[in-house]
Amino acid sequence: MISDSFMDGIPFTILKDHLRLLTDEERAGLALEGFGIDQAEMVEFETTEDFKERQNNFYITFAGSPKSRLIVEIYRGRLAFQRFATLYPDHLEELDVKFRSTDYHDFTAQDWEELHNAYKTISKLVDKADLDVAKDGRVDGWYLCR
Repeated sequence: MISDSFMDGIPFTILKDHLRLLTDEERAGLALEGFGIDQAEMVEFETTEDFKERQNNFYITFAGSPKSRLIVEIYRGRLAFQRFATLYPDHLEELDVKFRSTDYHDFTAQDWEELHNAYKTISKLVDKADLDVAKDGRVDGWYLCR
């Protein structure tokens, strides 16, 4: 869980500023080690086309309409998304700018590929202990898509 003073007493705000300087590999390591993640296995999509056809509602995380603001906030409140926002703030901002006013019916093949890549990253940030990830001791691999 993210707090104001995690990781050996380094204030979160200072750490967040320095995260932008890390390589993707270093960020991935921090994501799993720094957050203490017991990674939950999420559904993997072989191709972007497979993702597009089967992702259900994941796109809402980035492209919800004004009518679905509550749903967007629920998706963005998930700890895996919060970890993504902390580790990749610039990438999140790029996705937000691109998709904030785009109806998913208008997504291009490149748009779906970007969302698929975001899914792959966020899916590595899901902890088995996150709220609603596991039910009756079994991980819900579709958690990010519901």
